[in-house]
Amino acid sequence: MLYILGIDLAWGDKNPDGLCCISVGDNRAQIEYVGISKGKVQLIEWVKKYTNQGKVLAMVDAPLLCLNQNGSRPVDRESHRSFGKYKAGCYPVNKHLCRRPLEIADCLKGFGFGINWQLPQIDQQPYTACEVYPHVALIRWFNLNERIKYKKGNLFQKNNGFSELKQLLMKAFNNQFFAVDNLKIIQELIAQPWSKKNEDQIDALICALVGYWHWKHEGKQTEILGDLDSGFIVVPKSCNLNLA
Repeated sequence: MLYILGIDLAWGDKNPDGLCCISVGDNRAQIEYVGISKGKVQLIEWVKKYTNQGKVLAMVDAPLLCLNQNGSRPVDRESHRSFGKYKAGCYPVNKHLCRRPLEIADCLKGFGFGINWQLPQIDQQPYTACEVYPHVALIRWFNLNERIKYKKGNLFQKNNGFSELKQLLMKAFNNQFFAVDNLKIIQELIAQPWSKKNEDQIDALICALVGYWHWKHEGKQTEILGDLDSGFIVVPKSCNLNLA
């Protein structure tokens, strides 16, 4: 069994982490869980639960590799060159700004995770963790002209953006673009208005879907920005689906 984990990782200790798990076995993918955790201990225990059951591919919306003390990583600058026109360049990352994500990455490495984009192999590397970026994934999947604005602005603006995002996701699920079962969990989540908790869970779902996409297409429909030394992001390649 393969467990694809989506983690919307908080950069600070006080905020919760969004979580999602998609299980893959016998040519069938199913959404197992969507929720949140609070704090490092709870998060790591959640991840460990799946490592005890099979292979794990963890897709994390946060930096897992960083060498520079200040400024930004090469991959951050590359994201701006590639996606700045979509208003979707990622935040600058350095060791000063992202202490918690790098601490979590060290914890993952401590119990067997490789920080790379290789698909897990039970006899080689059963656990893999990758950095992903939901805004860019949505742009690539749905041919968007600009990132969906569901994180900034007042409550009305966030709800508008959140509604747009949820409509796209449900169309994609209904069209079997993401061929996963147990949509009741997602339908219940999507029925709710914007809140920070719901945003974190949707982001975790998108992270897990990037992992599912990466696994389903055996890495042939994903692009790697950056490198294994200074930091990388796994990004879906552009596709022809137009649900926008």
